[in-house]
Amino acid sequence: MLNYLNETYNGSLKNMLTNSAYYCYTLKDTETGKYYSGSRGIEGSSNHDLLVKYFTSSTVVDFKEKLKQFPAIFEYRVEYFKTRIEAFMAEKEFHQKHQVGKNINFINSSSAGGSNCGAGSVLCKDADGNVYRITVEEFSTGIHQHVSKGMMNIRTKTGIKKIRIEDFDKATHTTEFANYVLAIDTLSGKTCKIPKTLFAANSQYVGITTGMVVAHDTVLNTTVSVSQAEFSNSDGRYVGNTFGLVPIIDKITGEKKLVKKEAYNKDLHKHHNTGNVVVYSLIDRKDMTVSKEEYQTNSANYANLTTKVFYKVDGKFFKSKYLLDEYYKETRGKTVLKISQYNISLKFNDIETITKEEHINGKN
Repeated sequence: MLNYLNETYNGSLKNMLTNSAYYCYTLKDTETGKYYSGSRGIEGSSNHDLLVKYFTSSTVVDFKEKLKQFPAIFEYRVEYFKTRIEAFMAEKEFHQKHQVGKNINFINSSSAGGSNCGAGSVLCKDADGNVYRITVEEFSTGIHQHVSKGMMNIRTKTGIKKIRIEDFDKATHTTEFANYVLAIDTLSGKTCKIPKTLFAANSQYVGITTGMVVAHDTVLNTTVSVSQAEFSNSDGRYVGNTFGLVPIIDKITGEKKLVKKEAYNKDLHKHHNTGNVVVYSLIDRKDMTVSKEEYQTNSANYANLTTKVFYKVDGKFFKSKYLLDEYYKETRGKTVLKISQYNISLKFNDIETITKEEHINGKN
């Protein structure tokens, strides 16, 4: 790896000015091996003030705090210029040469004179909605909230727009990926977003997780995505991502989370499915989990997952012949129980038999 402290800005190691200091600098964090490059201009001093009064213009909060609290662990190189413009142009040339905004060895979140790419850092927000930037390493501690948490993208006539999840209305909004999928182009090896119809019709594209397994890395103690072969041949390093964990609801806070099996306490926790049932919703046309109370109160709106057909009469859907029979006797004075479920539509021209697959796909 290059030692960027040896890379020059083509400036002077000594300042020839007596009343100002225009300089470029490169910092190195000796703990992480990461660098930071910048430029600075001060009036009324012939010497730089780096790590004395000036601690970079970085927006990465934890990096800047580290500079202030532990300046001794940083090495640096300083070069002087005759004007502020010369210093900035030298910084810009250095940044372009080493692509510091994209270079994983630099903490810079952008290149001078270039576009902000955020490489090496993450935008977060606090409880009041204030936005700040931290290093990737600090974000991995899990104590910060990503700036996009609680937000989602929707597709509009003018492009993609970000809204809060609770503001999403499926009647008026279209998700960013509606009718699109993320796929890998097997010819180029690149990830792309394509229409579902193209994905289904062309074997050139495969799902982005094809051949991958989400697992728990017992060495790094983190969740990772690895190939199936790597997972199978890991000699126990990779296990199921919820291995040894139980999904629970905290009885005190109501929070859903994973706890270790040995930490499961019936007095404090309840299994996340306790009091719930998985059913098919006739209204939403999909499988969902609802509370037992909801199921018992509105049982006519939910069907067993194994139900194959539904019946429609007078614009109402019925999940069983028994419920249909009750309604039909009240409205028509006739019974349907003696008729085969697939012959009902033939026998009664005002009743339509619809398969579950047709119902899911929106028929009627």
